[in-house]
Parts: sequence; C-alpha cells; structure tokens
Amino acid sequence: MLASCKCYENKSEAISKYLKIQLADNNPVNKEVMMRFSNDSDFLRFSIRRLAFRFQSPEGKEFVRFLPVQVDLQPGESVAKKVSFEGARVFLGFYPLDDDIAIYCLSHQRENENAVTTASR
Repeated sequence: MLASCKCYENKSEAISKYLKIQLADNNPVNKEVMMRFSNDSDFLRFSIRRLAFRFQSPEGKEFVRFLPVQVDLQPGESVAKKVSFEGARVFLGFYPLDDDIAIYCLSHQRENENAVTTASR
C-alpha cells in the first residue's frame, strides 16, 4: 500500500509544506521537552527517525546533538512526544534533517479498495 514517494519531486518542499514540528511547551525544564508533530497532508506518511537539537554547554559553547524521536505520522495525524536529553545543557532549539525523515505516498484509493476486497475473501 505504501511506496517510496515519487508523487512529490522535492523532499524538502514536502517536509516544509506538510510536516509541522513544534514545542508543545514553551518552557523546557528537567532536561526534556514535549513536542507536537503534525502531518497536514492527505496523501503522505512521514517517518521521523531523529532531529537535531541545539544546546549550550556550561562553558557557553553551542553544539548540536542528534536525538532519536521515532515518530510515524499518517495523513492528517498529530502526535505529542516527550524528548529527553542527558547532562546539564541549555536547550536552544531544534531542526529537522531531510535525511532523517522518510516520506511515503499512499496508494490510489482504487488499489486500496482492491487490496481490502482481496484480503476479505
């Protein structure tokens, strides 16, 4: 039912247009943040493996850490997920990386109906 996404030529464009990732709380505390992931598409499924998080060390140096998030979003779905960090760090922000997000296109409706009909026999 799912195929690699060929219905969207530009992966970055699909991610920026349909995938919304934001902090669910504006005050990250206790070395964790609550995040909300939303899929605004009606024909794409997103599978997010990890995000890049920006931190500041106690010495004031900024650095990036890649943290797993493991979120699969069906079309129109929205999910909240807690992401935890280790160590004493100051959280500065996050950003998605295209290589860590897979996009799948849903099959055409007729193919889905045929698959359901065949499976129910």
